[in-house]
Amino acid sequence: MTLFVAAPSLATVALLLLLGCSDEGGGSASGHGSGGAGPTGTEPRGGVNTEVYATPEQSCPPGNIHLDVGNLKTDPPDKVVDGFDGAAIGCKVVPTGNSFDASGEIARGDVHFRFGDLTTDGGSATGSVAFEAAGVTYASTAAKPCVFQFAPSTPQAVSAGSLWVQFDCSGLTSDVDATKSCSSRNGYLLVENCEK
Repeated sequence: MTLFVAAPSLATVALLLLLGCSDEGGGSASGHGSGGAGPTGTEPRGGVNTEVYATPEQSCPPGNIHLDVGNLKTDPPDKVVDGFDGAAIGCKVVPTGNSFDASGEIARGDVHFRFGDLTTDGGSATGSVAFEAAGVTYASTAAKPCVFQFAPSTPQAVSAGSLWVQFDCSGLTSDVDATKSCSSRNGYLLVENCEK
């Protein structure tokens, strides 16, 4: 018995190649965004890592949790990009005299983190931090601001449009019940390509 297979036409081959290379899944080959386009390199990017916990004097409803968007403890750091893989980053690091005013927010999935009221010349400074857990915002207060520091002999620094810094907060108070508060430690914050 002889089996004959019809050769595909040139138009059929071209159509199969086109379909095989298209982006029907809604993401690019790298898994970012939609429409097949990856980051241009100009989008805000960065991340935040910190541990939220309660001191013996505090009642912290979220308990001991980690807020992680990206991973800044790896070399090189694993940064997320605004508008890709579910991440949203908005930030400003603007020169003011010999210092920089910095503020912004980073969100992905269940993590929503904000920082602000930070003016630094590259030395230790205070500022504000807030995060959301189970629909409740926990934020530093004027009486207990967070401390931001730059570790020596590391790439941590501040410049127009960029901030890489460590932070700790001794009091992040609930916006629903002021008797509930948390602390955070071992915080790392990196934002790049910010408004400058």
